[in-house]
Amino acid sequence: MAAIAGNEPHPPLFYLLAKLWQLLAGEREVAFRLLPLAFSVLAVPLGSRVAHQLAGPASGLLTALLLAVHPWQVWHAQDARMYSQAATLGLATILAALRLDEQPTNGRRLLGFTVVALLAALSHYTVLPLLALVSGVWLLRHRLSRRWLASQAVLWGTSGGWLLVNAPLLGRYSGNGDQPPFLEAVRRAAVAFASGRSGAPEWATLAGVVGLLLGLLGAIVLVRRAGLPALLVVGVVPLTVILEWAASLRGPLFNESYLLIAGGPAVVMVASGIARLGRWLGPPVLAGCLAVALLALSNYWFDPAYAKAADWRSEARAVAQGARPTDLVILNYPDPTFEFYYRGAAPVRLLPANVPFRREALSRELAELTARYDRVWLVPVRAANWDSDGFVERWLDVHTRLVATASWTQVRLVLYETARGVLARARPLAATFDHVLLHAAALEPTSCPAPCSLTLHLIWSARQPVATSYKVFVHALDEQGSVVAQSDAVPADWQRPTTSWQPDELVLDAHTLVLPHPGRYQVIAGLYQEQHGRLQTTTGQDAVAVGEVSVR
Repeated sequence: MAAIAGNEPHPPLFYLLAKLWQLLAGEREVAFRLLPLAFSVLAVPLGSRVAHQLAGPASGLLTALLLAVHPWQVWHAQDARMYSQAATLGLATILAALRLDEQPTNGRRLLGFTVVALLAALSHYTVLPLLALVSGVWLLRHRLSRRWLASQAVLWGTSGGWLLVNAPLLGRYSGNGDQPPFLEAVRRAAVAFASGRSGAPEWATLAGVVGLLLGLLGAIVLVRRAGLPALLVVGVVPLTVILEWAASLRGPLFNESYLLIAGGPAVVMVASGIARLGRWLGPPVLAGCLAVALLALSNYWFDPAYAKAADWRSEARAVAQGARPTDLVILNYPDPTFEFYYRGAAPVRLLPANVPFRREALSRELAELTARYDRVWLVPVRAANWDSDGFVERWLDVHTRLVATASWTQVRLVLYETARGVLARARPLAATFDHVLLHAAALEPTSCPAPCSLTLHLIWSARQPVATSYKVFVHALDEQGSVVAQSDAVPADWQRPTTSWQPDELVLDAHTLVLPHPGRYQVIAGLYQEQHGRLQTTTGQDAVAVGEVSVR
């Protein structure tokens, strides 16, 4: 529980159930996804029963049909998160409250309502407005009783207690949504209620407007038929949207997934509106709603642009197949999905491990890790609430050698070789310039057709802090000793001046030369200062031969 409260800004029930289910069913992906799927399927009869009780059998049947094919329900049915659980338990809470409203003195019904509502509150904080709405309707319709007050004390005491436990993390939580204007938030909510998150822009907004009109008609039907109890359905939809938008005023918190608690009630309203249209107008409108659902589902199932989640499975498989025990995998965002799929030999580290983070400390940690491993696999995620400016990726770009990049749906993978990795395959040199040591050089390729583009990697270190900013020169000499190609720059493409080197830190420095004509060339390297010329090695040389290349 302490681990959940310290690392996850949501209530704990889903994680506890997921852990129990994992112990029973194993760690297979299919088994793990059965839990949210079960909740999503359960929403169909629960929503149908709520609609039946408030508006009659026709509304109940239409609600079941629309919920069964609703793109939003299907989307979250495959999401190993708490959203479908919270939405389903929210519907169960409404149904339990309606049953209790019929017999307000029935102790068993009160106990059932308390248990279901408590489970819902411990699933997601967006359930709390629904509980407040239930309390308000009860106060307007019934007298207070000791049993009811005890039920409320259990619900709000437990929810409030967890909020206090979770408060430090919630205070730091910066959100994973955005901050839309109010009308845009209403539009997006209407689109989500109509076609989920896979409706195409060409028709999703229109479907949302039609759904909104049907929902308003359904709200009138529900209030006329059921009276005040209908507010448990009619009221929770606008209340959830307004509160979610209001919360986004303090940070990027508006996220359609947080509206799912109102998804079931919204479908009940739409179904009640369709039922009110009658036998002539109702069927074609229903057919249109089903067509919208099928179009959105086809996007979700067959178009990668509408994929719900990143293709972590393919990325984890690629790393597992290519990683060596001397490699390191770095995640710069605390998403556990990669590690769920990953079965490779290389260890995995989260950097930064916490936020906010100190850049100097993270730089030192990255330097220590790259000094211990030959290669680094980076899974870069740009998130506003973690490594927002890509500091880890930018650090690796400067301090290591980019080997390869790859991408899948919504995810990227970058492979770097460290100075240690280059050193393991490089030509040893051990040439000393003042307090700077040139350890080794790796020249690639050593034979190629003209024009030949070659890359030289030099491995440097400083025995003590260097007060002077030296430049590196790399020259390609023909058989007569003439310079035919050269590179002169501050180390690491002007990113690592010698004054920034830490004692004994391995510095990887890359240079590219282009040799236009066939022949044999010698490549030399060294250090110089613009005002005073080249530095000499301890053996009296002003350059070191680092390799030869044959151009055909």
